Amino acid sequence: MGELQEHEDSVAAVQFWGPSLITGSSDGQVCIWRCSDYELLLKFRGHKASVTCLAVHPSGRMMASAGRDQRIQLWDLTRGTSAAHLSVLEAVEALEWSPDGQSIAALSPRDLVAVEVASNSVASFKDPASAGFMRVSFTAVAWLSSKVLALGDGRGQVQIFEKEGEALTEVCKVPRDGNVTGRIKALIKVNARLMVGLSTGLVEVWSLGDLKAGSFTLLRVVDTKSRLTCMTVWAPGQGSQVLEDKHPKGKRTSGGEKPVKKEQVKQSGKPGKKKPQRS
Repeated sequence: MGELQEHEDSVAAVQFWGPSLITGSSDGQVCIWRCSDYELLLKFRGHKASVTCLAVHPSGRMMASAGRDQRIQLWDLTRGTSAAHLSVLEAVEALEWSPDGQSIAALSPRDLVAVEVASNSVASFKDPASAGFMRVSFTAVAWLSSKVLALGDGRGQVQIFEKEGEALTEVCKVPRDGNVTGRIKALIKVNARLMVGLSTGLVEVWSLGDLKAGSFTLLRVVDTKSRLTCMTVWAPGQGSQVLEDKHPKGKRTSGGEKPVKKEQVKQSGKPGKKKPQRS
């Protein structure tokens, strides 16, 4: 369909949200594009190093980005401005909003941090063995409810934590077969199911019962016969929310950058076209 030419370095994160595409790059910039005509709506400059991950708030009015500058940045998408920022000890590699949108989980290889946005209270968990030679990295995180988190690691273990104030307390573990090996590469919660993707290529589907009692039921295991690196789930009937375009052309963003014109979006192999053809 075409190319979007704006970033000055490798694109490190992409996410569709309604009719918009959000991109983050090693140049520290985050761009929001309107997919109907590929116009650049907003460009944020909030990181001094590579952007590692993005997460749009369930309301579609706010977005979080994390970078290798050990910084989590919150953006107000309705105004196109920076809302807040938080410094962390390690570069965050995954961000996940809670279902009610009140908290955001930030995952680094050795730390899991859950931040309540309104009160700015921070709850964290660090692997007690993280300082040793045999440390095991955290690899995936997912909210199971507004207060309960699932955390996956490099041993193939999935731990369940409950957030209470400024504490993350482990309540149980997902039962594992002793023969199962590999790193947890993805955790996705859909309705009352938890999808677990392993680096060995296995995809597990678990039924969630009483989380505090640890009543999990393994419903199915699928072997993809490939080295799994990432995973997403499409659930029929789940609608996506929309980012509203409230920014007139030419309006300056918080980073002092003026959105580019459509002429900067070139169709692959057809110079001179202002925008790609849509199928």
